[in-house]
Amino acid sequence: MNKQFLLNIVYILLGSALLGISYNVISPNGIPLFAEKTQLIKTGLDDFITSPNNSEENTAREIDLKTAFEIHQKGLAKFVDGRDEWEYGEGRIAGAINIPDYNFEDHIDKYNSMDKSLNYIVYCGGEDCDISIRLAKKMKELGFTNVYVFSGGWDQWFAANFPVDND
Repeated sequence: MNKQFLLNIVYILLGSALLGISYNVISPNGIPLFAEKTQLIKTGLDDFITSPNNSEENTAREIDLKTAFEIHQKGLAKFVDGRDEWEYGEGRIAGAINIPDYNFEDHIDKYNSMDKSLNYIVYCGGEDCDISIRLAKKMKELGFTNVYVFSGGWDQWFAANFPVDND
């Protein structure tokens, strides 16, 4: 291969990359070049009861195990399990519904049938899992205003021997 041939390949690759980035920037459905991180705001039971609405962009309200349990015991929210169906089937917080994050678009009808004004606690496997944060953000984009993230998730709930369901 000669030097001119390799140079032509580099020009084609650079031109293609520039064209792709340019299209992405001007497209209304473009992929953001830098993802905005969702900020978690710690929320206790008192805050949960007195100020349920959270419309701030790029924020999610986070609750701990104790608060999640108190909310569950008082029936103040519906729990949404964002894990895969097989994980949900093996065990979940008692009464939780399953809407897996990985195929969110397939469940739009389920979301549209839900009351967007109710309180929802979204959880996944545990502290190392960010599915609940992504799911809470998607729910807010669909118009849900009272969405909380239980970051301890299934792992903490199960370890605490709190009420669970399984198939």
